[in-house]
Amino acid sequence: MQSVGSLVEYGPSGSPVWWSGTQPNGSVAVIRDAQHGNFVVYSSSNTALWSSNTSGNPGAYLSLADTGQLSVVLSSGVPLWAGPGELVPGASLSAGQSLSSPSGAYHLVMQGDGNLVEYNSSASSVWASSTNPNGSVAVMQGDGNFVVYSSSDAALWSSGTSGNPGAYLSLADTGLLSVVSTSGVPLWEHYA
Repeated sequence: MQSVGSLVEYGPSGSPVWWSGTQPNGSVAVIRDAQHGNFVVYSSSNTALWSSNTSGNPGAYLSLADTGQLSVVLSSGVPLWAGPGELVPGASLSAGQSLSSPSGAYHLVMQGDGNLVEYNSSASSVWASSTNPNGSVAVMQGDGNFVVYSSSDAALWSSGTSGNPGAYLSLADTGLLSVVSTSGVPLWEHYA
């Protein structure tokens, strides 16, 4: 937690690999049962500046793995949130939520109009699921399939990668959107 107000994760080379973007007002980073599993960066006046959006999960904790993966994990070990650039198994994007690449160059947005869209830094669309107007939520399933569902739970689009438990969604700073196996093998890819 830097004195300039941003929470930063550094890699082995000493370069930042993730940051909360809360400078200059960030003061403290907190995860506790009182927050019901939400990991939050607050200002000195106790205003929430950034959060993992994982409230409603008492007992969840913050984990930093040797691989560099920063995540909020249920007491059962199921990940709820991973640092920018990844959507872990069981995590989802609802209308208005987004996933950013590590540097923030690309954003994957579950739009209110039902479409899941990847945008570049110029705010131009580089990929879309074409699920408007019925898309409601994008889910990285535990079976390895990334799926856009309607509000009635009908699958509207999928990566077709089921049968790969533990696979996760990755959004790289190059704009590459992919579903990746636990061994690091890309199972589905879209290049920006």
